[in-house]
Amino acid sequence: MPSQESDIATSSRILELLSDAPQGASIGEISSALNMNRNLVAKYLSILHMQGRVELRSYGKVKLYKITTRIPFHALSLVTRGCVIGLDQLLYVKEVLGYWK
Repeated sequence: MPSQESDIATSSRILELLSDAPQGASIGEISSALNMNRNLVAKYLSILHMQGRVELRSYGKVKLYKITTRIPFHALSLVTRGCVIGLDQLLYVKEVLGYWK
């Protein structure tokens, strides 16, 4: 069973790859870019999706993952006094003025 450090490193590699692909990437693209097993990448992406760190968009049979621009509910406690978050109708973050914790 992989250790927690390797789990964090793998998640970080996936998030780093997705940050360089603003249009999103599929499981196959991520697995080939990182030389990882598709099932392992799918596992990590599902965990990141549950955590609210990546978004999943389906276009027919293709599922694209990208870095989320929404605020997870649990992250609202990290907003400090004097911080203003600009959202659109779909709750996408458009602008942040101030600092997070």
